[in-house]
Amino acid sequence: MPRKKKKSLLSKSLKLGFNIAKFIVKGISKTAKFSYNSVKKSKNKIKEKKEYKKRPGSVKENEIEILNSEGDFSNFMNLLDKSKIGLIVGGAGTGKSSFAMLLAENLKSFKNKKIYAVGFSRNELPKWIEHVEIEDIDKIKNNSLLILDEAGISLSARRSMSKFNVLFSNLLNIRRHKGISILAVLQNSSNIDLNFIRQSSFVIFKKFDLFQHETERKIISNTYTKIKDDFENYHKKHGQGLSYIYSEEFKGFIKSGLPSFWTESLSKSFK
Repeated sequence: MPRKKKKSLLSKSLKLGFNIAKFIVKGISKTAKFSYNSVKKSKNKIKEKKEYKKRPGSVKENEIEILNSEGDFSNFMNLLDKSKIGLIVGGAGTGKSSFAMLLAENLKSFKNKKIYAVGFSRNELPKWIEHVEIEDIDKIKNNSLLILDEAGISLSARRSMSKFNVLFSNLLNIRRHKGISILAVLQNSSNIDLNFIRQSSFVIFKKFDLFQHETERKIISNTYTKIKDDFENYHKKHGQGLSYIYSEEFKGFIKSGLPSFWTESLSKSFK
């Protein structure tokens, strides 16, 4: 074989070998880069999950302690995830609002429930609670929890034909289809329309003021009268954190802490 032809073949072989090596190195580089990005994304996802567990505020298991009960507390919590209506009734400054928000924080942490609130200052709420104006109450999204704080003021039976109550009546009618749960925080059940109480699946009692049980609607007053003595005894030991839950799924006294984001200014921020 002529010398020039041998050199040409050798040159082509070397060039081919170089291109193959270059292709292999490039492939390894891309693979390494892909692996790095995959690991990075995986770490970010893990980080996001950890951060989500911390959101909305790392609700501790011991934030709610069962003191004396009939039934399963988890069944009661499931009511809030099943388009039900509930009331929190009690005297002023007894921790009604903070307990409502603690329940909401649990639902957000463990069920990723969408939370809306009426009756608080927008600036005081954490980002995961969406403030809603009275006139926009019909725009609440599906599968959510609506907290109406100091709702007795807005849902007064004397103002049952107000724009708010017309919209709210519509919300009551469609709540099952939209998967909306409603938690109303009241100082006195006599301020709220009776139809709202009739559709309630549970009532949470906080300590009543001195003569409050005499001014409540009969069904609420009768239930509180049955637990009044026990409530007084438990309250001496557990104070403001004490609540009594009345539902078909769960009946009993519980002790609870505050939601992670709670502040004194928030408790006074009714709008």
